[in-house]
Amino acid sequence: IALTWLLGMKIVLVAGCRHQIDLRLDDIDNEEEYDGEGSHSLGGKVMMSSIRVTDEDTLRVVKEEAGFVRFEIERRLAKSLRLHGGLVKGSESLVGNVVSGNFYSAQPFGVVDGIDYCWTGFPRKVEIERIRQVHETNDIVLLTSLGVS
Repeated sequence: IALTWLLGMKIVLVAGCRHQIDLRLDDIDNEEEYDGEGSHSLGGKVMMSSIRVTDEDTLRVVKEEAGFVRFEIERRLAKSLRLHGGLVKGSESLVGNVVSGNFYSAQPFGVVDGIDYCWTGFPRKVEIERIRQVHETNDIVLLTSLGVS
C-alpha cells in the first residue's frame, strides 16, 4: 500500500473485520455453553444470504472489532509511511497520513421477508468531495465497515 502511495496513487482503503467478528462471536458462544447458559445466543450468529443479523450485543462486538482493526491498520500503515515519507519526489518532500472518519452514511436494511436485520445496513451516501480533499494533502483514506445512519 505504501509503495502504491509513493507512486502517486490516491488510496481509499476499506477495512473489513468479518473474520474477527466471527471469531469473537464463536468465543462468546462457547463461553456461554461452558457456563451452562447455552440458551442465549447472539443475533450475529444468524446469517441470511451471508448477511449478519446485528442485534445490540452483536453491535457492541462489531464496534470493538472494527475499532481494533482500524487502529492496527493505521499503526502499521503510518509506520510504513514514516519509513518512506522522507523520500524526495521532485522538489517537494513526500509526507502522508492515514485519515479515517465518517466518509459515508448508512441505511438500515430494516425488515426483509419477515426478518428484522436490526443494526445491519448498507451505504447510503459516500462523501466523495471530502475524500478528494483528503487526497489533495497526500493522505490515505481509511474506512471501516461501520457507518452512521
